[in-house]
Amino acid sequence: MLMTSKPTKNKLSLALMDQQWTVALKLVQEKPKLAGHSFVLQGFFEGLKDATVFPLHQACACPQVPVALIEALIQAFPAALYKPESSYQRIPLHCACRTGARPAVIAALLRGASLTISGVNESDPAHDMCLQKDNLQRIPLHYALSNQADAATVRLLLEACPISTHAVDQRGWTPLHVAASCHRLEVLRWLLEANPAAASAVTLQGSLPQQVLQRSNPQYAVMLQLLKDARNGITRSPSLQTTTTPIRRAEEDVKQERHTPLVREWEELMVHRSVLV
Repeated sequence: MLMTSKPTKNKLSLALMDQQWTVALKLVQEKPKLAGHSFVLQGFFEGLKDATVFPLHQACACPQVPVALIEALIQAFPAALYKPESSYQRIPLHCACRTGARPAVIAALLRGASLTISGVNESDPAHDMCLQKDNLQRIPLHYALSNQADAATVRLLLEACPISTHAVDQRGWTPLHVAASCHRLEVLRWLLEANPAAASAVTLQGSLPQQVLQRSNPQYAVMLQLLKDARNGITRSPSLQTTTTPIRRAEEDVKQERHTPLVREWEELMVHRSVLV
């Protein structure tokens, strides 16, 4: 469990705060026990909410963090992968997905899960990590989708845990709802391939995924048809295993698409995304 007192930041946390990556990496290598010390970071969430975190949380909240540093932190204290921060009960994978971490960082976190024995499914602990919920009942995939993650990041999460597409947050939103509201066509196809029944899932306010589509999206018509087909049992989407999007794109910078809130379902969409991002 995290400490309930307010421990003083150590040299490692200060180096991470200043994004002194070389210094931080050297500290972890020379004093690995520092990776297991929790501390309070003021304004960790949106500069407003304090949280008691471990260095791995702090590093994952920085989009520019080097993969080598993430790997070193995991190697020094692998249990941090499953440690929730104190405010929203988010694990480092949540933090990485919220802040647009590169796919290579996501891959390092998933690989690192093999060093732990915290998961229920010990044969595939990365599977369990992908299903961890915060106190808003959201899994990392929810945040990756809402923050326009690289397609390779989404694919990594889906391959690690295909059943994550069944997750529902406290407002009844599935990952498919989030993807329909703010993501790309290829990702929508992958989610439907993994769980076509999600096309018929409704939120607590009664919205289907097709009802939170953005009309301003140039792919609106195609996405709407895919969702309707899925509800009618018609399969048009390519297999996740045979898609041509390579994992090697993990090192590429992918241009994010612009998105405008849908007038229809405006209230629910905006309330949801205001606390999802």
